[in-house]
Amino acid sequence: MRNIFTDRDKQKEALKQRKKQTRELTPQEERKERQQRIWSFYIEEIKRAKQKAIDEYDLDLNPDDPELARDVKLKEISPVVKDIKKITEEFLADPEFREALNYRKEFIYPREWMRNDKRIWKKLEARPIIVDLLNYLYNYNRFLKGEDYRQTVEWVDMKMGGQKYTGTGEKHDFAVFVTDPNFWHELDKNLEYSEGYPKKVMKAFCDAGIIIKLKDLGREGTLYADGYYTQMPGNRKVKHPFLKKNKEFRKALREMTIK
Repeated sequence: MRNIFTDRDKQKEALKQRKKQTRELTPQEERKERQQRIWSFYIEEIKRAKQKAIDEYDLDLNPDDPELARDVKLKEISPVVKDIKKITEEFLADPEFREALNYRKEFIYPREWMRNDKRIWKKLEARPIIVDLLNYLYNYNRFLKGEDYRQTVEWVDMKMGGQKYTGTGEKHDFAVFVTDPNFWHELDKNLEYSEGYPKKVMKAFCDAGIIIKLKDLGREGTLYADGYYTQMPGNRKVKHPFLKKNKEFRKALREMTIK
Protein backbone atom coordinates (compact mmCIF):
# COMPACT_ATOMS: atom_id res chain seq x y z
CA MET A 1 0.00 0.00 0.00
CA ARG A 2 1.31 3.41 -0.94
CA ASN A 3 2.42 5.57 2.00
CA ILE A 4 1.24 9.09 1.12
CA PHE A 5 3.10 10.60 4.05
CA THR A 6 6.42 9.15 2.91
CA ASP A 7 5.75 10.33 -0.65
CA ARG A 8 4.89 13.79 0.60
CA ASP A 9 8.14 13.95 2.58
CA LYS A 10 10.08 12.92 -0.50
CA GLN A 11 8.35 15.58 -2.59
CA LYS A 12 9.13 18.25 0.01
CA GLU A 13 12.77 17.21 0.09
CA ALA A 14 12.99 17.18 -3.72
CA LEU A 15 11.44 20.65 -3.86
CA LYS A 16 13.85 21.86 -1.19
CA GLN A 17 16.82 20.55 -3.20
CA ARG A 18 15.55 22.16 -6.43
CA LYS A 19 15.17 25.52 -4.68
CA LYS A 20 18.65 25.17 -3.24
CA GLN A 21 20.11 24.45 -6.69
CA THR A 22 18.37 27.39 -8.37
CA ARG A 23 19.31 30.10 -5.86
CA GLU A 24 22.73 31.54 -5.11
CA LEU A 25 24.34 30.04 -2.04
CA THR A 26 25.36 32.23 0.87
CA PRO A 27 29.09 32.28 1.80
CA GLN A 28 28.26 30.15 4.86
CA GLU A 29 26.47 27.56 2.70
CA GLU A 30 29.32 27.49 0.18
CA ARG A 31 31.82 26.91 2.99
CA LYS A 32 29.69 24.09 4.44
CA GLU A 33 29.39 22.38 1.04
CA ARG A 34 33.16 22.68 0.49
CA GLN A 35 33.84 21.14 3.91
CA GLN A 36 31.43 18.31 3.12
CA ARG A 37 33.19 17.58 -0.19
CA ILE A 38 36.60 17.43 1.50
CA TRP A 39 35.24 15.36 4.37
CA SER A 40 33.48 12.96 1.96
CA PHE A 41 36.75 12.30 0.15
CA TYR A 42 38.46 11.26 3.38
CA ILE A 43 35.49 9.19 4.51
CA GLU A 44 35.40 7.28 1.22
CA GLU A 45 39.02 6.24 1.74
CA ILE A 46 38.17 5.11 5.28
CA LYS A 47 35.16 3.16 4.01
CA ARG A 48 37.29 1.33 1.45
CA ALA A 49 39.78 0.40 4.16
CA LYS A 50 36.96 -0.79 6.43
CA GLN A 51 35.46 -2.88 3.65
CA LYS A 52 38.80 -4.50 2.97
CA ALA A 53 39.04 -5.34 6.65
CA ILE A 54 35.52 -6.78 6.69
CA ASP A 55 36.25 -8.95 3.65
CA GLU A 56 39.45 -10.22 5.24
CA TYR A 57 37.69 -10.76 8.56
CA ASP A 58 34.85 -12.71 6.96
CA LEU A 59 37.21 -14.91 5.03
CA ASP A 60 40.08 -15.53 7.39
CA LEU A 61 39.02 -14.86 10.97
CA ASN A 62 36.71 -16.39 13.51
CA PRO A 63 33.53 -14.20 13.40
CA ASP A 64 33.02 -14.81 17.10
CA ASP A 65 36.23 -13.03 18.03
CA PRO A 66 35.53 -9.25 18.18
CA GLU A 67 39.09 -8.42 19.29
CA LEU A 68 40.55 -9.94 16.14
CA ALA A 69 37.94 -8.14 14.04
CA ARG A 70 38.92 -4.85 15.67
CA ASP A 71 42.62 -5.50 15.02
CA VAL A 72 42.01 -6.21 11.35
CA LYS A 73 39.96 -3.03 10.93
CA LEU A 74 42.58 -0.91 12.66
CA LYS A 75 45.31 -2.54 10.59
CA GLU A 76 43.61 -1.40 7.38
CA ILE A 77 42.38 1.99 8.59
CA SER A 78 45.58 3.09 10.32
CA PRO A 79 47.68 3.67 7.14
CA VAL A 80 44.85 5.73 5.62
CA VAL A 81 44.53 7.94 8.69
CA LYS A 82 48.32 8.37 8.84
CA ASP A 83 48.42 9.28 5.14
CA ILE A 84 45.71 11.90 5.66
CA LYS A 85 47.71 13.35 8.57
CA LYS A 86 50.94 13.36 6.53
CA ILE A 87 49.30 15.01 3.50
CA THR A 88 47.67 17.65 5.72
CA GLU A 89 50.99 18.46 7.40
CA GLU A 90 52.79 18.72 4.05
CA PHE A 91 49.98 20.89 2.68
CA LEU A 92 50.18 23.31 5.61
CA ALA A 93 53.99 23.37 5.40
CA ASP A 94 53.77 25.02 1.97
CA PRO A 95 54.49 28.77 2.47
CA GLU A 96 51.59 29.86 0.27
CA PHE A 97 49.04 27.68 2.07
CA ARG A 98 50.48 28.54 5.49
CA GLU A 99 49.99 32.21 4.67
CA ALA A 100 46.41 31.51 3.62
CA LEU A 101 45.79 29.61 6.86
CA ASN A 102 46.94 32.58 8.93
CA TYR A 103 45.03 35.12 6.85
CA ARG A 104 42.43 37.14 8.75
CA LYS A 105 39.84 39.20 6.96
CA GLU A 106 40.75 42.82 7.51
CA PHE A 107 37.79 44.63 6.01
CA ILE A 108 34.71 43.44 7.86
CA TYR A 109 32.54 46.43 6.96
CA PRO A 110 29.97 46.89 5.61
CA ARG A 111 28.23 44.05 7.42
CA GLU A 112 25.42 42.18 5.69
CA TRP A 113 22.81 43.77 7.95
CA MET A 114 24.06 47.18 6.84
CA ARG A 115 23.72 46.21 3.18
CA ASN A 116 20.22 44.89 3.73
CA ASP A 117 18.98 48.08 5.39
CA LYS A 118 18.10 50.45 2.55
CA ARG A 119 18.48 53.63 4.59
CA ILE A 120 21.83 52.59 6.04
CA TRP A 121 23.14 51.41 2.69
CA LYS A 122 22.12 54.69 1.04
CA LYS A 123 24.03 56.53 3.77
CA LEU A 124 27.15 54.38 3.31
CA GLU A 125 27.11 54.83 -0.46
CA ALA A 126 26.81 58.59 -0.04
CA ARG A 127 29.54 58.71 2.62
CA PRO A 128 32.15 56.03 1.81
CA ILE A 129 34.41 57.44 4.52
CA ILE A 130 32.13 55.81 7.12
CA VAL A 131 33.06 52.32 5.95
CA ASP A 132 36.70 53.27 5.38
CA LEU A 133 37.04 54.67 8.89
CA LEU A 134 35.20 51.75 10.50
CA ASN A 135 37.62 49.31 8.91
CA TYR A 136 40.66 51.48 9.72
CA LEU A 137 39.75 51.68 13.41
CA TYR A 138 38.85 47.99 13.57
CA ASN A 139 42.29 46.98 12.35
CA TYR A 140 44.21 49.73 14.15
CA ASN A 141 44.36 47.85 17.45
CA ARG A 142 43.13 44.44 16.36
CA PHE A 143 46.45 42.60 16.13
CA LEU A 144 48.06 43.54 19.44
CA LYS A 145 49.68 40.56 21.13
CA GLY A 146 52.39 39.52 23.52
CA GLU A 147 54.46 42.33 25.02
CA ASP A 148 52.76 45.01 22.91
CA TYR A 149 49.38 43.98 24.27
CA ARG A 150 50.62 43.82 27.87
CA GLN A 151 52.27 47.25 27.71
CA THR A 152 49.19 48.81 26.11
CA VAL A 153 46.88 47.39 28.78
CA GLU A 154 49.19 48.57 31.56
CA TRP A 155 49.32 52.09 30.06
CA VAL A 156 45.52 52.24 29.70
CA ASP A 157 45.05 50.93 33.25
CA MET A 158 47.37 53.67 34.49
CA LYS A 159 45.46 56.38 32.62
CA MET A 160 42.04 54.99 33.54
CA GLY A 161 42.75 53.95 37.14
CA GLY A 162 42.20 50.31 36.28
CA GLN A 163 38.75 50.86 34.76
CA LYS A 164 37.66 48.07 32.39
CA TYR A 165 34.86 47.56 29.90
CA THR A 166 31.92 45.89 31.68
CA GLY A 167 29.19 46.01 29.03
CA THR A 168 29.05 42.21 28.82
CA GLY A 169 28.66 41.75 32.56
CA GLU A 170 32.33 40.82 32.86
CA LYS A 171 35.52 42.88 32.89
CA HIS A 172 37.42 43.20 29.60
CA ASP A 173 40.38 45.24 28.38
CA PHE A 174 39.42 48.18 26.17
CA ALA A 175 40.55 48.25 22.53
CA VAL A 176 41.92 51.79 22.42
CA PHE A 177 43.50 54.44 20.23
CA VAL A 178 44.83 57.92 21.00
CA THR A 179 44.06 60.80 18.65
CA ASP A 180 47.42 62.54 18.82
CA PRO A 181 48.97 64.35 15.80
CA ASN A 182 50.71 61.17 14.64
CA PHE A 183 47.38 59.28 14.64
CA TRP A 184 45.73 61.88 12.41
CA HIS A 185 48.75 62.04 10.12
CA GLU A 186 48.74 58.25 9.58
CA LEU A 187 44.96 58.17 9.17
CA ASP A 188 44.96 60.93 6.56
CA LYS A 189 47.83 59.24 4.72
CA ASN A 190 46.07 55.85 4.65
CA LEU A 191 42.53 56.97 3.88
CA GLU A 192 43.51 59.92 1.64
CA TYR A 193 40.64 62.19 2.63
CA SER A 194 40.90 65.95 2.95
CA GLU A 195 42.39 67.18 6.19
CA GLY A 196 39.82 67.55 8.95
CA TYR A 197 37.12 65.41 7.33
CA PRO A 198 37.93 62.24 9.33
CA LYS A 199 37.70 64.27 12.54
CA LYS A 200 34.11 65.18 11.71
CA VAL A 201 33.26 61.53 11.06
CA MET A 202 34.97 60.53 14.29
CA LYS A 203 32.74 62.95 16.18
CA ALA A 204 29.68 61.39 14.52
CA PHE A 205 30.96 57.94 15.57
CA CYS A 206 31.31 59.18 19.13
CA ASP A 207 27.77 60.61 19.11
CA ALA A 208 26.48 57.25 17.83
CA GLY A 209 28.31 55.19 20.46
CA ILE A 210 30.48 53.45 17.84
CA ILE A 211 33.49 54.78 19.72
CA ILE A 212 33.65 55.94 23.33
CA LYS A 213 35.72 58.83 24.64
CA LEU A 214 37.58 57.52 27.67
CA LYS A 215 39.78 60.45 28.69
CA ASP A 216 41.22 63.76 27.56
CA LEU A 217 45.00 63.40 27.84
CA GLY A 218 45.83 67.06 27.19
CA ARG A 219 48.81 67.45 24.88
CA GLU A 220 48.94 63.68 24.42
CA GLY A 221 45.61 63.72 22.63
CA THR A 222 42.34 61.99 23.51
CA LEU A 223 41.96 58.37 24.57
CA TYR A 224 39.14 56.52 22.79
CA ALA A 225 37.89 52.92 22.68
CA ASP A 226 36.11 51.30 19.77
CA GLY A 227 35.70 47.86 21.35
CA TYR A 228 37.10 45.38 23.82
CA TYR A 229 39.09 42.14 23.91
CA THR A 230 38.24 38.64 25.07
CA GLN A 231 40.75 35.88 25.68
CA MET A 232 40.70 32.66 23.67
CA PRO A 233 42.63 29.40 24.14
CA GLY A 234 46.38 29.80 23.75
CA ASN A 235 46.22 33.28 25.31
CA ARG A 236 44.97 34.67 21.99
CA LYS A 237 43.07 37.95 22.14
CA VAL A 238 40.00 38.61 20.01
CA LYS A 239 38.70 42.12 19.42
CA HIS A 240 34.98 42.86 19.55
CA PRO A 241 33.81 46.25 18.18
CA PHE A 242 31.13 48.16 20.06
CA LEU A 243 29.22 48.46 16.78
CA LYS A 244 26.82 45.54 16.64
CA LYS A 245 23.60 44.55 14.92
CA ASN A 246 20.87 46.00 17.13
CA LYS A 247 18.08 48.57 16.85
CA GLU A 248 20.08 51.30 18.60
CA PHE A 249 22.97 51.14 16.13
CA ARG A 250 20.61 50.75 13.17
CA LYS A 251 18.90 53.98 14.21
CA ALA A 252 22.24 55.71 14.83
CA LEU A 253 23.57 54.82 11.38
CA ARG A 254 20.35 55.82 9.62
CA GLU A 255 20.31 59.21 11.34
CA MET A 256 24.05 59.87 11.38
CA THR A 257 25.00 63.38 10.32
CA ILE A 258 28.52 64.58 9.62
CA LYS A 259 28.91 68.28 10.35
